[in-house]
Amino acid sequence: MATYTVIVYEAADGGYYTEVPAFATGAEGETIETALAETRDTLSETIAAMIEKGEVIPPPDQGAIAAVAQIETDITVADAG
Repeated sequence: MATYTVIVYEAADGGYYTEVPAFATGAEGETIETALAETRDTLSETIAAMIEKGEVIPPPDQGAIAAVAQIETDITVADAG
């Protein structure tokens, strides 16, 4: 069994969505639990399809994440464009 990092976001219109950075995939759900369950299914399907096509599977994550944080900057999106 392989372990991959999943980032869970709160959707603006309600519910949650996820991102699996190693695979550029994710899923949605009304609750965090359902979003993670959908992500697990999507990831399993993605890996199976990659194996079938002979593609290289990203290596599983090594180690544990110590912290995740959001930080605010003084720069706005308008400043960047």
